[in-house]
Amino acid sequence: MKHLFIPYELAILAKDKGFKENCISWYYKEEWNAKDAHIFNTFSGNDFNSRTDLEDVISCPLYQQIIDWFRDKGIMVVEKPAFDWVIYVESNGAYVIHMYCANIDHAIKEAFTLIKTPQP
Repeated sequence: MKHLFIPYELAILAKDKGFKENCISWYYKEEWNAKDAHIFNTFSGNDFNSRTDLEDVISCPLYQQIIDWFRDKGIMVVEKPAFDWVIYVESNGAYVIHMYCANIDHAIKEAFTLIKTPQP
């Protein structure tokens, strides 16, 4: 099941960019280090990124969940077999190609660059 969730490095970017939705899993960290990240599962969804009582825990969204989150922000991350992954950005009511990516993790990382970091 681990392959259904975005990697730790992308989960950190999601938190930094304001992702605050219920997730069925989370990463527990010792030192915000990918080699120390462990994935845990729970049966109740929770927004771990908003919790202040769990400093060592961050939300771990599903790939589909983060792709839906981008779409709500006017960014579409789409698999195109001939081109691998394509990022589209909404412009004047239509979606235009922003860039092509070799794999889904690269596409998600690039899509995060299109989102402004929220101010605390």
